[in-house]
Amino acid sequence: MKQGALVWTWAAVAATPLAVLACQPAPLPPPAAAPVAAPARPAAPVATPAEQPQRGGVLHNQGAGKPPHLNPLTTSSTWMELAGHPVYEGLLTRDIRADFDWRAEFPLKPQLAESWELADPTTYLFRLRSGVKWHDGKDFSAEDVAWTFGWQLDPANVAPNRPLVDDIQAMEVTGPLAIRVKTKAPAAWFLHKLQSQRMPILPAHVAASDGVEAFNKRMVGTGAFKLKTFEADRRIVYARNEAYWQPGKPYLDGMVLFYGLDPSARVAAIVAKELDILNVADRAQLDGLLAAASWLKYKEGLGGNTSQGILPHLTKPPFDDARVRRAVHLAIDRHGMNQVLLGGKGVVDPPGILAIKKGWAIAPEELEQLPGFRKDGVQDRGRAKEILAEAGYPQGLKSRLAYTASNVVAPPVAEVVERQLRGAGIEVQLVPLEAAAFTKAEETGNYDMLLTSLQRVDLAADPTLPQILLTGRNWAKFSDPQFDALYQRIETTQGDDAQKKLWRQLQDYLLDKLYVIPTISFPYYNIWQPYVHNWSSPDNHARPYQRGDMWMDSSGPKRVLP
Repeated sequence: MKQGALVWTWAAVAATPLAVLACQPAPLPPPAAAPVAAPARPAAPVATPAEQPQRGGVLHNQGAGKPPHLNPLTTSSTWMELAGHPVYEGLLTRDIRADFDWRAEFPLKPQLAESWELADPTTYLFRLRSGVKWHDGKDFSAEDVAWTFGWQLDPANVAPNRPLVDDIQAMEVTGPLAIRVKTKAPAAWFLHKLQSQRMPILPAHVAASDGVEAFNKRMVGTGAFKLKTFEADRRIVYARNEAYWQPGKPYLDGMVLFYGLDPSARVAAIVAKELDILNVADRAQLDGLLAAASWLKYKEGLGGNTSQGILPHLTKPPFDDARVRRAVHLAIDRHGMNQVLLGGKGVVDPPGILAIKKGWAIAPEELEQLPGFRKDGVQDRGRAKEILAEAGYPQGLKSRLAYTASNVVAPPVAEVVERQLRGAGIEVQLVPLEAAAFTKAEETGNYDMLLTSLQRVDLAADPTLPQILLTGRNWAKFSDPQFDALYQRIETTQGDDAQKKLWRQLQDYLLDKLYVIPTISFPYYNIWQPYVHNWSSPDNHARPYQRGDMWMDSSGPKRVLP
């Protein structure tokens, strides 16, 4: 692949019908040990006199992949997270503001919890918001919190996001809007796990009357927007929640999330003002888009919130052999990949953590001295062939690499990986899958290697590493007691300094075992129409989350909610 391969072909864009949307197929500082009281209500964003929020408008957004269904309890799909953002809320949420650096910390603020207190090192007292209604008009209560956590704790349910609540030992509803949660041990990351978009609170009464399966096609939340329609192969339509607990919000009449658009169709749609928001992962893409639509606004993120890496199947040949995994690791030229795909503007990641996590990840200058990460890696590539022969594959081997076809980053990374591994005698068949098929392959263990998001910005508050490596939690039925013990220490040890030492130990351990094989993080660009406001987050954060704060001014398209 030549440099700049991620740039859209503008001739193809010009040939794409403008009505593309109509025609497309259907760390985080661990909590202190002393009691902490949270503020009563999140602060509203401050607008300048010239930018007072206006009410009305239908925003068009896009997601690269379609969700397998709408049930956040039974999938860990990123596309389900995106689909659920406007509808669902958690006890806590990220406090995204301009006075902190998200690469080093992630402060929290209340959402459905009005306040919380750490009564002792293992006891959390949550006081919930009054006056919150579910989208079907029922009252939100502590029973909903207890049911949401309890369902996922039940081993019979095999909940993919159980790692987020697995710290819990016991719960007690102490009032209609109060719940006491007891953890098994001091849990350094517990509160941060509760703010994850993968841990929304769901209505117990819907599950009681219609079963958990009802959430597959029906979202009933407390968020700023209600689900209006779900067209499985095309789009999700959201309508304003008129009874939202934050007075005056949301500002928009509604939102439409389109999926299944190929890259050229997405670009054509935003040029034609049929899409209002777009994310791209390369400066060359951005420059090409601005050349065609100079009115667009944009902001560069500090790096992706996730990193694409290789997850080999750890319990079946040939990747149950650490020597084969090391051969793959040494065969990948990460700096070459960065140059070919991004002109050197990406970041090489260590295993288990994003390189941009300042003070937590192995520093780039140190990483570049290690095998597999060296800029001049000729000796590493040669060593990869030798190790394969030592492992019993003197003539090389064949394997498959599955990835999500609709992910803008995964296909080009997969192509480079395929070419680089071929150079070391590993012949790889690329297997592009739709999002639902990829999730199924992952959850059933039907793969040789997956190109997937191996680590996120949330560190131990994210379930990715536990899901793929902890004993009893991963789909490959893999077990390493040493890794389990190290991760347990990460989850229970208090204090930044101690945590950073443990995260360094984790990276060193993964460099030795190579259970996960990292590649690179891409730059991240938010692009939006000038009539869209409060979409882009502060300069020091890559992704926004406050859908209820967004608004459109009168210069935007006059749309009717479908």
